[in-house]
Amino acid sequence: MSPIRVTARRAAVRHVKVAAVTVLVSLLVMACDGDGAGEPPSSYEQPVAIPATTGGGGDVNAGSGPIPAEIVGTWSAIGSYGHNTYTFTATGTFSHVVPTPNGGVRQCTGKFTIAGGQITLAGSGGCSPVTETFALTGGTLTLGSERFVRDDADNNPATCIVGTFQLTGGWIDRTSAAWIQGTNDHVRLQYDQNSVLTYTFAAGDALTVNERSRLSGYGDSNGFYELNTTVNATFTYLVSGSTISYSGGQGSVALTYAYNHQTLGTSQPTPQYTPDRFTCTSTSLVLTGDGYEQKFRRS
Repeated sequence: MSPIRVTARRAAVRHVKVAAVTVLVSLLVMACDGDGAGEPPSSYEQPVAIPATTGGGGDVNAGSGPIPAEIVGTWSAIGSYGHNTYTFTATGTFSHVVPTPNGGVRQCTGKFTIAGGQITLAGSGGCSPVTETFALTGGTLTLGSERFVRDDADNNPATCIVGTFQLTGGWIDRTSAAWIQGTNDHVRLQYDQNSVLTYTFAAGDALTVNERSRLSGYGDSNGFYELNTTVNATFTYLVSGSTISYSGGQGSVALTYAYNHQTLGTSQPTPQYTPDRFTCTSTSLVLTGDGYEQKFRRS
């Protein structure tokens, strides 16, 4: 999907290449199975239900009962660059490392239980017991008001990609033939600052794309080109190394083309899915390919 090469139904736009689940780099996304009308699919992943631990009537020091596999590992607070971390084990123990005002760190260790959407941490060594609300959504762990991602996210692309990402900027190169047949100007389109493009990669293989974006730019002959994109769609994705491939799009996409501020028409393209190269960290995602780049922040 990103970029998806689109074959538009209008001859004048038949050469458009949609960039990654974004369809025309945002525009891309997928062709509608009908007239494109109707309500967009409900796409965002809901917090997973975490099974409650059992045993001992909630005795957090008992350490008994099943521990949800999703929570096992080390998690860093988003934006903390590893300075505020929790490590949870499959046996019900945890450690919490936080920075101190003098530049050092403070560590609490103990045992935890999860029940009814809450996690209870019973620390030792001077750490006070605490109970916080708890949720796992995509690849993000929420404890109270803080959000965390897996500490190994930067080193594990398949894990890192799980979560919700919002566009911060990007560009796509095209030729003017996508707007006007028989012309061949080079056009670099930039995303408008008010563009909204959200990718939600669920654990497994489900991807949801929601987009309301505007791209615009000048061609070599100074003509002004615009592309407005509306996408509400779901896909199947597969990570292989630093590449994401896509298939199975369902939903709707509409692309509206304009030249020198005059609307040329709207199309609902049929996509051909082209893989993206990607770079993912605990806070960001970058999708690239031949002639486009999209930058996202983790939300």
